[in-house]
Amino acid sequence: MKLNMKTFILLLIINYFTFSETLELCKTCEINSFNQAFNLLSAGDTLFIKEDVYQGGISFSNLKGKENEFIHVIGKDNVIIEGGNTAMQLSDCEYVEFKNIVFQRQNLNGVNIDDAGTFESPTHHINFIDCTFRDIIATGNNDLLKLSGLDTFLIYNCKFENGSPEGSAVDMVGCHSGTISQNFFENHGSNSIQCKGGTSEILIEKNYFLNGGARAINLGGSTGLAFFRPQDANYEASNLMVYSNIFVGGETPFAFVGSEGVEVFNNSIINPTKWIFRILQETVDEDRFIECGDNSLINNLFYVNSNISFTPVNIGSNTRPETFDISDNLFYNTDNQNWKPNLIDINSNYLNINPMINQDYTSLDTSSSLVSKGQYLENPKYDFNSKAFLNPRSIGAIEGGVELVSSVYNKSDIEYMWNGDFINFSSKVIISEIYIYDLLGKQVLNKKVNAKGCGIYLIRNNYLIILKGKNTFNLLIN
Repeated sequence: MKLNMKTFILLLIINYFTFSETLELCKTCEINSFNQAFNLLSAGDTLFIKEDVYQGGISFSNLKGKENEFIHVIGKDNVIIEGGNTAMQLSDCEYVEFKNIVFQRQNLNGVNIDDAGTFESPTHHINFIDCTFRDIIATGNNDLLKLSGLDTFLIYNCKFENGSPEGSAVDMVGCHSGTISQNFFENHGSNSIQCKGGTSEILIEKNYFLNGGARAINLGGSTGLAFFRPQDANYEASNLMVYSNIFVGGETPFAFVGSEGVEVFNNSIINPTKWIFRILQETVDEDRFIECGDNSLINNLFYVNSNISFTPVNIGSNTRPETFDISDNLFYNTDNQNWKPNLIDINSNYLNINPMINQDYTSLDTSSSLVSKGQYLENPKYDFNSKAFLNPRSIGAIEGGVELVSSVYNKSDIEYMWNGDFINFSSKVIISEIYIYDLLGKQVLNKKVNAKGCGIYLIRNNYLIILKGKNTFNLLIN
C-alpha cells in the first residue's frame, strides 16, 4: 500500500487506538504460567514477563499471530527460563516473536521449534531477538536452539554460549527462508550452526564465532530420510548465503557436506585449529543425492598459523571439488611464508601476503593489503559492521577502504534495501540517529548510529524514517 505524504502526516497526528492486548506474566500475577498466558494470546497481543527465574519444561501448540500482527513475548529486565528437559517446545506456531529472554541449563535441548511432523504445514514466522541461549547440561547430540520444519524466521542479536560437546547452537532440519544475523557464538561442540535435511535459502551474516566447534557452520550434514523437508530433496543444503562473518578458532569455520549452491563471501577466518574448510559427502545414494559441489568461496581472508593441518582443505570422497569457485581469497600463514592450501586452482587467489589486520579483528586500517583487492559481488552489500562495501571492495568481513564523498545532504545520498524483515541503510554522510514511526505515529525505534550505514530488524511495512545528521531528513519507505 502506497500513501502520499499528506495522508501519512495526517495519520501521524491522529490519536490512535488498537484492539490488541498487553498481558503481564509473573509468579504472583493473575497470569502466572506460560501455558496460561499462551492460551490467552491472540494476533497482535504482547506478553510482558517480569524479571525472575522461571522453570523450563513449557510445551505449547498452535500459538498463532497474523501477518503484520505478531504475538510478542518480551522479557522485562533479567528474565531467565531455567532447567527442564527443554526450556520451551512450540509446535505448529505462526507469527511469534521472542525478545530479551535467557534460556539456560536444560537437560536435552534449550528451545525446540517444530512443525509437529506435519510437513505440508510448516511452522513459520518465528523470531528470536536479543535472546541468550547458554550452559546446556546435556553432553550428547543436543542443541541450544533446535529448529525442525521452520520457514521464514529471524535470529537476530542473540548470544549462544557453551553448547553440548556433541551438539549445535542452532540446528536446522528442513528449514527455509531464514536469517541468522549479528549473533555471538562461543564455545560449541559439533557446530555453532547446522543446516541439513533439505534446508535452503538461509542467510547467515555478520555473526561472530569464537571457538565455534568442530565445524562452526555445517553447510549440510547427515539426515535420516524420514526427516527431510521437502521429503524428496536431493541435497542436505542448498542456496545458503554465508556473508561478512568473523570466525576465530575452532577446528574449521565451515564444512560443505552434501550441499550445492552455497555462497561463502567476504568472511574473515582467524587461526582455525585444523582445516581452513572441508568438502564432504556423508549421505550417499547415487539414485537420489547429488554429490557435494557447485559452491563458491570468494573474497575470504584465511589467516592461519602452525596449528593448521598439513593438508588444510579436507576433501572427502563422492564430492566434486573441481566445481567449486574458489577465487580472490587471501591465504596467509604467520609461521610459514611458503605455505599453500591444496586447492584446485590456487593461482586465482592471493598467497603469502601479510594482510596487516588489527588484533580485534573487527576493524581494519586503510593500509591493509586487503583493501580494494576483492572481486566485485552483488552481495553482500555490507560488512560485519554494517558498513557498505566499496567498489572495489576489501577482502574479508571488514571494509577498510574510504570513499571520498561530497558534504551535500540530498535524498539521493540515502539508500535502503529490504531483506525479509531486515532493512539496511547506507548514506554518503554520517547519520547520528535514526527515528522510525509506524503509520499511526507510534515510535517503533530510536537508534544511535554515528556511521554511514546500519542494519535494523524491522517487520516490513510502511514507515516514516527520520535520519538526523548534519541536517534532518525524512524518508517515507514501504
